[in-house]
Amino acid sequence: MSLRSEDGIAEQVADLIRDYHEIKNAQLTSQDSGMQFKEITPVTEFIDIVPSQGWGEVWMVTNRFKPDHDRPAICVPHMDIQVPSSLRWEWSYNYFLNLESAIVLDSDDNVVATVDVWHFLHRRGTVDGSYSWQSLFYTWGSIYATMTVKISLRATDTGTHTIQVETAEQG
Repeated sequence: MSLRSEDGIAEQVADLIRDYHEIKNAQLTSQDSGMQFKEITPVTEFIDIVPSQGWGEVWMVTNRFKPDHDRPAICVPHMDIQVPSSLRWEWSYNYFLNLESAIVLDSDDNVVATVDVWHFLHRRGTVDGSYSWQSLFYTWGSIYATMTVKISLRATDTGTHTIQVETAEQG
């Protein structure tokens, strides 16, 4: 006959179940699970700010990753926008809209351009197993300037990383 009470056994079972779930969750959420991220070669493109006669210009930046292996991959893209040092850029971010905006000032503090960026606005579906994201840039300016757009990517697979910039002039 056991000296353990029914409550003691229930506590031990509850402890074992809790320990099991902690181990399982650690395996699914940690690097110990075997999931390793790889740094994929970054891609770079340029977007021009041009003197606008009306509403400005719209630029669509499509970032695409084609994994080397025929299996799902986890992808984490990151966009870095580099701007000419001859101008002063004042950036603000609206987390609710995922909108980054800039006011561009010359050396006399005159507003010479504005830029709105919706980062990775839309994930495009593909039929070939690749992953694709689109970002939208809206530019308006009274000067010429060039922004460098660099997209880095970490993924659980190796593969080919590309970028494409398309414009639809608005005026």
